Amino acid sequence: MGSVRIANLLLGGQTKRYIDRHILSKTSSSFLLNYPAWVKAGFGTHNVPHSAQVIICGAGATGNSVAYHMNENGWKDIIVLEQSKIGSGDSWRSCGIVGHFHSMSEGRMTTYSSELYKKMQNEGHDMGFVETGSVNVARTNERMIELRRIAAEARIHGIKCDILEPKDISNYHPFAKSDDLVGGIWVPSDGIVNPLSVCQALAKISQDRGVKYFEGCKVLEILTNGFKVTGVKTSLGVINCEYLVLCAGMWTRSLGVNCVPPFRVPTQPAENGYVITRPVPGVSTSTPLLRDYDACVYVRPYDSGFMVGGFPEKANPLFTDKMPDYFSFQELTPNWEYFKPVYEEACFRVPILKQADIQRYSTGPDTFTPDGHWILGETSEIDNLYVAAGMNVNAVQGAGGLGKELADWITTGEPKAYLLPFDIRRFIDFHNNAMFLRERVQEAKTNVGYAGEVLVMGFNNTGEPGYSLYIPSEYALHVYHNLLNAGKDYGIRNVGYYALRFLRIEKFIPFWAEELDSHTTPFEVGRGFKVRMQKEYFLGKMALQQQLDQGMKRRLVHFLLENHNPEADIWAWGREPIYRNGRYVGKTTSSGYGFTLQRVVCLGFVHNYDEKTGEPQVVPSEFISNDAHFEIEIAGKRFPAKASLNAPPIPIITMNGTSNRYTPKARLVAHTATPDS
Repeated sequence: MGSVRIANLLLGGQTKRYIDRHILSKTSSSFLLNYPAWVKAGFGTHNVPHSAQVIICGAGATGNSVAYHMNENGWKDIIVLEQSKIGSGDSWRSCGIVGHFHSMSEGRMTTYSSELYKKMQNEGHDMGFVETGSVNVARTNERMIELRRIAAEARIHGIKCDILEPKDISNYHPFAKSDDLVGGIWVPSDGIVNPLSVCQALAKISQDRGVKYFEGCKVLEILTNGFKVTGVKTSLGVINCEYLVLCAGMWTRSLGVNCVPPFRVPTQPAENGYVITRPVPGVSTSTPLLRDYDACVYVRPYDSGFMVGGFPEKANPLFTDKMPDYFSFQELTPNWEYFKPVYEEACFRVPILKQADIQRYSTGPDTFTPDGHWILGETSEIDNLYVAAGMNVNAVQGAGGLGKELADWITTGEPKAYLLPFDIRRFIDFHNNAMFLRERVQEAKTNVGYAGEVLVMGFNNTGEPGYSLYIPSEYALHVYHNLLNAGKDYGIRNVGYYALRFLRIEKFIPFWAEELDSHTTPFEVGRGFKVRMQKEYFLGKMALQQQLDQGMKRRLVHFLLENHNPEADIWAWGREPIYRNGRYVGKTTSSGYGFTLQRVVCLGFVHNYDEKTGEPQVVPSEFISNDAHFEIEIAGKRFPAKASLNAPPIPIITMNGTSNRYTPKARLVAHTATPDS
């Protein structure tokens, strides 16, 4: 049959035929795998209550984690509604990788997930958790620099990461081809779990503690009163609630679109697959996980064989016209042509795969977000309605941490600062457009929130005299051309949007989303002079006064890198660890070349962590200035840095061509070379 021929071509004629029961009939678009052991009894399907304090929609890995952690936080009246069976959505076919090798925000969540699953397994729950370790390889110098940056950030959170030379990689992963590699990172604490076991264990513990589960109960409609959630209409009746948590996977967006008022959950299901091989000599469950980031593939142990997965260059969006009513323990029709490039890359990196027999090719829908980050938090449109969606392939990896953070958010009413990249409120209406989600359009419409009707403001982000113009986009080209025409005699020129963000760094001007967010005060970033504390009242005055009285527990600091050669050394670009007298005290937020100072400049928040407890203490000015030796670690190498709480004295000078422009030496040589040279 066709799929077998494609598989045979893909594997160079060395693969045995696909097992018939894993090949779909020509008339079927999907099939139901027969895994009766995974569908356990003991959860209610009838007699749903008329009300509950908290309703959780969806019993996948994330929904069960939310229930588990809400109960741990003291909530008692909780029900979980699942339209099919526990873990039957996209959680059951997750790749099961639980890794620590991420940037800070993701790393907090995945590290907690790993620790939770390990703890539950030690308590007697069969999670299938194995700490295999991972080898993360780089084919290019640029990729290796990126991996070293991630490793530097991971180490400050206690994650052990070792840098590997190409010759060392085979010592950690005997099946990996390494002669073409630049290097790699070894992370011994990475591991794998059984996704269904995670779902079932979390659900079982939650149920034993009083959380009520109802399988076969489909949420049809979200009920609201004005701008507050009041309950849900289900296939088994109406249930009222105070709080609603949507963990409904690929159905979450359509529930939002059809709600009154509608709310935004910009997700799009797309095809994602993996191959499971038959046993391979020398492979066990403790064989390390391998990630090849340049090829977008992973190879992990699966029993005595391998699981191979990854991302084709062009994604295949699914269900663009209508979402299916149900998709329970189901898969899509195998499409080897779609998966072929992924498997070929995996065979190149792990050559023994060319001789491996395929046991099963699994392909199904996974839910993705426009920016690749999870979606978490309370919707801006409806109060007490929370969402956890957009798992981007591996639901189980972040589920433990996401469930805890969302439960804490609901309990305290406030998110933690590091959740900002995942906050559902980062999206605007345009992001929820179906065509945008299918095509992942880069441009987006937004509003400027300074002064609603002001078109010209005497303000800019560079610290130089100038103006900012905010105009309707349909008039932008007209205004632009008129400005260029009027400014010809004054030497007007295009410099680019990012130049505005770049030039402000050496002048110690904080920028939104990098230094400024809803959790940052003006005093922490050196902008207290802009706050009139003498006013009788303004929103937030009491909190600011309290901070002034008690002291700040973090301060934004200006750093000048020393012993750093811009021509030869790697540049900082944000999130680099900051060390004070050898101890970690924070991370950079922005970095760039200071054209006036003629050195690389970094901005970053400095903390004063208690050596015993790790709790943040007050950061006095003396902590920055007195006998402090600061270093910034860039991709594994530390550079001395001169720290200051004040902006350096930079004169405002007139333009004089490009004499003050930083030009790399290679480019300078090229510009000055004669035609005959």
